[in-house]
Amino acid sequence: MEPVRAREVIVALTGGVRKHTEKYHRPGDGYRSEFEEFMHGFLARHPEVQEDRRRGWDIWWDHRVDLDELDKQRESELPLKPYVYD
Repeated sequence: MEPVRAREVIVALTGGVRKHTEKYHRPGDGYRSEFEEFMHGFLARHPEVQEDRRRGWDIWWDHRVDLDELDKQRESELPLKPYVYD
């Protein structure tokens, strides 16, 4: 197995956590793909998109969970039948 020469950076994505190594893309190497150029320009022209993304992230991912309420819900659940069509 080849040793990884670059340090690994964990990047949080909407689908989970992905490891990205700098050996494939170095931020300081001066290269940007057409898509990166487009997104950089688009987000510079439309800062409301970043605000909307942050608001959506807060709604779906960064919310507080009331553990007491969660325990009450689990206790009040009915057990599932092994075969639901009976």
